[in-house]
Formats: sequence, structure tokens, C-alpha cells
Amino acid sequence: MEPSQNKKRLHRSVYSQVIFTIVICLLGVSAGMGMGHSAVLLPELQSSNSSIKVDSESGSWIASVYSFTSPFGCMLGGVAMNIWGRKRIYIIFNVLMVLGWTVIAVAQNVTMLLIARFVEGISRGAMASIITVFADEVTSSKLRGTILTAGYSFTCLGLLVISILGAVVDWRTGSGIAAGLSAMSLFSIALLPESPMWLVRKKRMEAAQRSLRWLCGPDRQAEAKAEFLELQRRLCTVKENVIGNKITKKGKIPQSVHLIRQFLKPNILKPFLISHFFNTVQCICGLNLFTYYSVDILAKLRKSNSDGPEEVTANIIISLVRLTVSLFTAFLLLRVGRRPVATISGLGSFLSATALGVFITMQASEDRYPIPDATETWVNFSMVLVFCGFSSLGFSMLPAVMIGEMQSFIMRSYVCGYMYTTNDLVMGAVIKEYPSLTNNLGMNGLFFLFGSSCLVCTIFVILFLPETKDRTLFEIEDYFKQENILWLTRKKGCNGSTVDHRQT
Repeated sequence: MEPSQNKKRLHRSVYSQVIFTIVICLLGVSAGMGMGHSAVLLPELQSSNSSIKVDSESGSWIASVYSFTSPFGCMLGGVAMNIWGRKRIYIIFNVLMVLGWTVIAVAQNVTMLLIARFVEGISRGAMASIITVFADEVTSSKLRGTILTAGYSFTCLGLLVISILGAVVDWRTGSGIAAGLSAMSLFSIALLPESPMWLVRKKRMEAAQRSLRWLCGPDRQAEAKAEFLELQRRLCTVKENVIGNKITKKGKIPQSVHLIRQFLKPNILKPFLISHFFNTVQCICGLNLFTYYSVDILAKLRKSNSDGPEEVTANIIISLVRLTVSLFTAFLLLRVGRRPVATISGLGSFLSATALGVFITMQASEDRYPIPDATETWVNFSMVLVFCGFSSLGFSMLPAVMIGEMQSFIMRSYVCGYMYTTNDLVMGAVIKEYPSLTNNLGMNGLFFLFGSSCLVCTIFVILFLPETKDRTLFEIEDYFKQENILWLTRKKGCNGSTVDHRQT
């Protein structure tokens, strides 16, 4: 999948890219605040002077209902946006997110809190799948990875913000602030047009042309028209010849049968399997467990009565490292491709996790070299920081970034909804099994598991993951029409496109 030699390129206006970046960053903050809310909410609710009395059982439901409902939102969003459009469905679920935060802010009993968290979980899952597809279809190919990565970075910021709010304001005020941030995202996306790809698919040609003219800007109307013609040629042909019902001797073939047949074609099945493996293995590479169990992991690595950072302080430091490195990655992707970033991130994660596992094993042995407990605690913490830093460099966020851009337009919304659903379910299972893993494997075994998972995923990246930097969605789709499976055996110098419409 080499760049086309045609120098003609289509552009996206700076204004449209700035607006979309604001939308995705505000969504990231809101999602991060929702993920970390229970950690600061439950201690206040379980205090003696709380206006709502919450016991351990109801508290566990308040914390877990968000994660349990998110997968359903992912799948619902994936189906709904294909029928009614990306922008419209995003707005609906964004309104529900604002409503959920508002209900928490004014809640008078546990039932209201549970309903609000249920609504938030559904909304977060749906918006995650919708915004990925929407970003792939309306952002510049040069900025696509950076914008999506920025959303992940601001999710880390949301985790940090809700932790700070939990320390300085009461839970009702914090929830009201979160509702305001979600509302800002709602107002921002109202400025954007609907996806031109979806509009062409629905044969709303005039609306698609208006959308492209707005996205490209007033100075590039000829390029907007050229892109529209390419969209029309590709998408209308696909819909009529592949998805549309056909008449056979046995009668009319249902559309669902055509969708299944199309999905099983190599050019659609290959990117699905690659992104599926890349995303699923990430769930056991370790970083996401630090979102839920960082304090517990740090406590287990800390030697009793030793000097060193307290667990809460160390957790804040880790959050800051994750935020800083993920922001750096967003800028790095402007210059460097996905493959080298993923490879460096994966190798660094593998080496740091394995080194920590070896160090823990050595210190647990009877003939170990004696070192002070404080030194051991600081070494453990430093290695954890290195591991979280390398994982945040791109290895943990690139799978989500590349979910949508690797899929064919025919299946993009369905695949993104399914993939986010699967990821949430697998991650939920990993989180649920964390106590069992630490009991059976020990902390050294846990980090050996992280390291081996990172190594497997890195090898997979080197062998199979395509480079999608600066490629249009159609160029990426054309790459998967080649017969190769391995990246190194690809055809070079030709992308199969009749028109080069790379966006810069």
C-alpha cells in the first residue's frame, strides 16, 4: 500500500478539523470521568453524613452497572448509526449522557443513581463506536490518527479530573460539572455536517455534496466535487451490486444473506480478523487493569513500612505519566507511522513488564541479593512507570484508533459496534478475574503474563498490521484487496485506486 504518485490531494478545512477535535476531546473527558466516577463517588456515599445511604452491596452495583451496560451501548450504536446516521445518533446518546450526569447530581436515592449509571454506560458505549466511525469518515487522513489519539488522551485527563474534583468538591457538584462538559460536546457536534459517506450510501446526494463542501472549505470546491464523484462511484456501485437484493431462480435473496456473503470475502474478513486480534490481546496486556486496580497493584508491590510514594500519590503520578505520554503520541503520529509506534511501544512494554517480573522473582527467592526495602519499593514503582509509559506510547490506543479505518465502508459501523462490545466484555472478564490471577500467579506471574501478551501482540503487529498513516479509507480498502496476508509480501508502488484523494 504505497502512496500514489498523483500529487493531486484533497484537503479538510482547518475549521472542520478543529471543531471535530473539540468534540472528540470533550467526549474523552466525559468518558474518563464516567469510568473513574465510582472511585470517588462511593467513599462519599458510604460516609456517615451522606444524604443517600449506600451499603457495600448497592455500592458494588453502582460501580459495576456502568461497565455491564457499556457493551450493549456499543452494539446498539453500531447498528443505529448505520440506519439513522452518525451525527443524529451521537446527539441522541450525548443527550442521554448529559441526562445521566444530571440525574446523579440531583439523585435522592440509590435507584436514581443506578438508573443514571445505567444510562451513562449505554451512552458511553454507543458514543465510543459512533465517534470512531464518524472520525474516520470526516477527518483528514493526515490528522485522523492524531485526532483519535487525542480523544484517548483526554480520557486519561477525565480520569485525572474526576479524581481532583472528588478531592475538592462534593459529588453532586462534580456530577454537575461533568454534565456541563458533556453538554459542550453536544453543542460542538451540532456545528458539524453528517458523514458524506453515509449520505451517499443513503442516496442523499445534495446533502452529501453540501457536507463535502463544508468539510473541504470554500477554497477547495473542485476537490470536494472530485471526492463526491469518487464516493458516488464506489459506494453506489457497492450498494447496488453487493448489498442490494438480487433475483435468482429461487426468488429474491434477503439483504442479510448478501451482507454475510460480503463479510466472508477476503478483503473484508482480513481487516476484521487483524483488528479483532489486535484489540482483544490488548485487553490482557496489562495497562487497562491499572485503571481499575492501580492502587491495589501498587500496594502489593510496596514493601511494608518502607519509604516510597503512598499508593494514592503513586496512582496520580501514573495517571500523569499516561496523560503526558498519550498526548506525546498524538503529536508523534503526525510524523511517524502506526507500525513503528506500535512496535516500539510493544517491545518497551514487553521488556519492562518482563524485567519487573524477573526482579520480583529474584527478590522473593531465599538466596536473593539483599537490598533495602525502600530501594525495592522504588525499583518496583519505577518499572511500573516505565511499563505504563511504553504501553501509553501507542500500543494500548492504536487498536481503537485503527478499528474503523481498516474496515470496509459496508461493514464499518457494524464491525466497530461489535468490536467495542467484544473489548468491553473481554476487559470485564479480565477485571473480574484479577483477584484470581494475583492469587494463582503472584505479582511476578502477573507481570510475566503482561509481558508475554505484549510480545505476542508485537510479533503480530510486525507480521500483519498494515501502515495506514496518510492513507485515505479507500486506499486502505484497496490494500486489503491484494492477495497477500503478511505486510512484508504486499505489492509496492500501486494502491489500486483510480483517483488519488489523499487528504492532508
